[in-house]
Amino acid sequence: MTAKHRTAIYIGSLSGAIAIISALPILEMCSDSSICGYFVFFAFPGILLSMAVSGNVHAFNPRLVVVFNWIFYALAIWVSWKVIRKFREN
Repeated sequence: MTAKHRTAIYIGSLSGAIAIISALPILEMCSDSSICGYFVFFAFPGILLSMAVSGNVHAFNPRLVVVFNWIFYALAIWVSWKVIRKFREN
């Protein structure tokens, strides 16, 4: 396994963990009043994208929230990884 494969696995697993943890309050797997309720803050990109896809701002699909958050955070982590790598080379 090369370094690129390991990096892709790290990015995918980290963004997946963020996406799943952020969607726990939306999927009603934990209460909003506990510490878990604060993780919904990380779900806002997925919520907004899910609302845009469904066309209804009052109803969004929680499964789409997880998928969109996974993609969003994977791209955010990948871009930050590239920027850090660029600065380390200089």
